[in-house]
Amino acid sequence: MVLMRNPIRFLLIGMVTLCAVNAIGALASEQWDFNYGWISLISLAVYIGFATFLSKHTSLLKVIGFTSLLGLFDATIGWKLSELLGANAEISPSTASTTVWLTTAVIMTALAGFLGLIGWLLFKMFSRKKEA
Repeated sequence: MVLMRNPIRFLLIGMVTLCAVNAIGALASEQWDFNYGWISLISLAVYIGFATFLSKHTSLLKVIGFTSLLGLFDATIGWKLSELLGANAEISPSTASTTVWLTTAVIMTALAGFLGLIGWLLFKMFSRKKEA
């Protein structure tokens, strides 16, 4: 597949998807006055979907690595984007201490890697059912 000949392109598609989720979620949370934290559920689904799709084309280690990079991106750029767009969030990157910011980045990166594993397992589970 063309995307996997250049894995950076595939990663960029994931990043753009997360930016869209963050932007729409931030604007919606401001408009309808709900906690932006609920948007993280959609981001989690993006990580699993990304990993499941990526699992068709590469190894478990690469799936976890790429999904972890998405988590790091979301915890840094995505978080800042949501703040710039006025997300109704309890904590923003501007008010968070360095410790909170770094802890958030590490936890999101690890969580995204774990969700990458779940996406890979889902792909393996459902691809076996099709073969049987």
